Amino acid sequence: MSVVGAPSCFESHPAPKPPRELAEHRCIGYRLDKSGRFYARDFEEQGRRFEVCVEGPLVFNNRS
Repeated sequence: MSVVGAPSCFESHPAPKPPRELAEHRCIGYRLDKSGRFYARDFEEQGRRFEVCVEGPLVFNNRS
């Protein structure tokens, strides 16, 4: 998984260092069709897997 953003975004909000900081940013969301929940991004840090669920003003699903 790559985390990218426009430079203008990072002028007002510092780029996230650890993946958990993504929750503090306005991200593009992906909503799961069956449950309606937001898709959680998978990351691994120091050999431990964890998920970060993000939200933002733009949300899509496979029907979009």
